[in-house]
Amino acid sequence: MSRATAGNHPTWWRWPSSRSSVWKCHEVFDTLRLAKRLLPNQMSYKLGALVTSFSLADDLPDGLSPHRATYDVLVTARLSMRLATRDDGTPQSL
Repeated sequence: MSRATAGNHPTWWRWPSSRSSVWKCHEVFDTLRLAKRLLPNQMSYKLGALVTSFSLADDLPDGLSPHRATYDVLVTARLSMRLATRDDGTPQSL
């Protein structure tokens, strides 16, 4: 789960089920924090700025727009792949 999809809700990591058990997210892939660490010279770390900088919206299906779930999930996934990969195509050590 990324910050873009988790939101700022204080209990985003809990999901009560009908059986009273609680789902807990054990690991978070925070694209904002990783981008700041791995891309230190960016002017902005807003998702839209990173999408523009790395052309992450190229070749997306027509009709998708920023701040809509499908668009945001797709560009966040592409950003995640960009952060996890070095310029030469080898995996990045996170």
